[in-house]
Amino acid sequence: MQDLKKPGAFTLLAVACLTIMVGCVIVPGLTEVADNLGTPSAASWLVTVPSLGVVIFGPLAGRFIDKAGAYRALSWGLFMYGLLGSGGVFLNGLVPVMLDRLLLGGATAVVMSAGTTLISTFYSGHARLKMIASQGMSIELGE
Repeated sequence: MQDLKKPGAFTLLAVACLTIMVGCVIVPGLTEVADNLGTPSAASWLVTVPSLGVVIFGPLAGRFIDKAGAYRALSWGLFMYGLLGSGGVFLNGLVPVMLDRLLLGGATAVVMSAGTTLISTFYSGHARLKMIASQGMSIELGE
């Protein structure tokens, strides 16, 4: 069992905040965002499709973490999260935007799973339970 210093614990909790932000960050201006992306008839899908991506890509995320390792998977997941999250700047139209949001859900599945895997790697017993509780609070903080 390795010891994780406070900056590492903070990083894992900050990563947990990202998972809920996939949908929540665009909700306040959803209709305007949808209009600017060229998807005005599918505004609510901009929030829903990433969740579908988490469901579809979740099992693949677990396999990727097993193969690549949790740290490397988290690094790749964060990179793809950033890349796909900024995809709306470059994309326009229903199909490209929805595909981007679906893949963003896949990146979110990797980030969520790898973050939890790292918590279970670095913590045990009561400390693990405390960190999982902190992770839950961080997820809610992301709202």
